[in-house]
Amino acid sequence: MHRLFNNILIPLNLRRPENGDVENAIQMAAQFNCDVHLLHVSKRSLWPGGVLIRRNVGNKVHLLQLRERYAHLLQKGRMLHAHLEEGNPETIISEYATIYHIDLILAIKQARLDIERLASKTSCAILNLLPDPLANGIRNIVLPVGSDLPLRRILMATYLSNKFNAAVHVIALSNHVYLQRTFQLLRENTNLPVNCTTMVGENIAKTTLEYAKRIDAGLILDNPGKFMLNQSQIPVITVA
Repeated sequence: MHRLFNNILIPLNLRRPENGDVENAIQMAAQFNCDVHLLHVSKRSLWPGGVLIRRNVGNKVHLLQLRERYAHLLQKGRMLHAHLEEGNPETIISEYATIYHIDLILAIKQARLDIERLASKTSCAILNLLPDPLANGIRNIVLPVGSDLPLRRILMATYLSNKFNAAVHVIALSNHVYLQRTFQLLRENTNLPVNCTTMVGENIAKTTLEYAKRIDAGLILDNPGKFMLNQSQIPVITVA
């Protein structure tokens, strides 16, 4: 099966080292047989240059130690990259994603990112890894449909459902043409279970989260800006 992800980015915050987060994220990325990038972004400092240099040297050493410690988790031939940058985290991450052709950003708890703001700055798919959706496997994927045909999310749902043998639940607040077309495309491109449901409610975000909790969903595929991604306890991939 063609790989959907070739480069996965894991932003870090080395001032709050939680290696369990990093290891879980790398283990997840390794399952997609791709290159993995670790990126720490430090804010520009007004402190004297010597202090800033010493701090960055320490961060660089820490990054290299992480690369040495976890490189073996990747499949043979795949690279674990480590980079250190300065500036606004969301801006740097967005620029890095473009330069290095990142397909997916894993936003782990350690990084303390504003995922909503990051999603507005990049067209790259973002997964809030809270908790690790692969810890117990993904059995149900929820795909809410709005006023357009979500082709990129359909592609991702097809890939992930095939890879993890998960059912896809297509939902919308009304039985419109895009709901039916999404359901049709998924049925034609996967042999896995696909459910199509028209929900009752006024807010698609709230309704989707309630539905996802009810079916014990492991993942939600959504457009940026629909969910409170920093607070959701169900992992959400935003796909522009």
